[in-house]
Amino acid sequence: MAALVTETPQPAEKPKLRWYQYSLRSLMIFVAVVCFVMGWLGWYLRPRLAFTRAAAPIWQLDGSVYGNPNLGVKGIRGVYFWENLSNADPMTLIEHLEALPNLERLDLSDTQDARLEHLKRLTELKTLVLHGTQVTDAGLVHLKGLTKLEELILWHTGVTDAGLIHLKGLTNLEYLQLGCTQVSDDGVKQLRQALPDCYIEYWPAARGKSPMLDWYISWD
Repeated sequence: MAALVTETPQPAEKPKLRWYQYSLRSLMIFVAVVCFVMGWLGWYLRPRLAFTRAAAPIWQLDGSVYGNPNLGVKGIRGVYFWENLSNADPMTLIEHLEALPNLERLDLSDTQDARLEHLKRLTELKTLVLHGTQVTDAGLVHLKGLTKLEELILWHTGVTDAGLIHLKGLTNLEYLQLGCTQVSDDGVKQLRQALPDCYIEYWPAARGKSPMLDWYISWD
């Protein structure tokens, strides 16, 4: 009598996942990782893009900016213009500068008195460099409102004693450069009495350039 043979049923093989097939769990993990990376990139790049957008108009005028890109627009602390700005619209330029809330230093080149009128809107400035410009006594009138100024460079300008009266109200000044101007000993003496806490470097035009100015520019 033949023995009854029973076959043990084999478990059904699981279908193999192809390279483009994922389980729901794997898909959720993948989506979470992508979202995290994209969110981090957005957080990392957002302030730098804002810094670049704010600096772009300055760069277009051959200017330079310095600051911390990680802080976005608020990271721009200084603006330098080494080239002639005679072709730039002063109102447009000031609007660009006003958009920089933490702007503390401004270096201008070949500036004229009329253009300084617009600087009175930059009330947060702490350093203003006007060396080698065409600024005269008439231009200093527009600086009276910049009461937070701590440094003012007027080297090699057309300033005379008559213009110094407009600086007497800048009581926060710590350093004033008057080298190679038309001011006199008496004018500087009176200004020192009005601003006792300000170091005034006075170098008559007849004696040439002050050696201290090269040190100041290179150090800063």
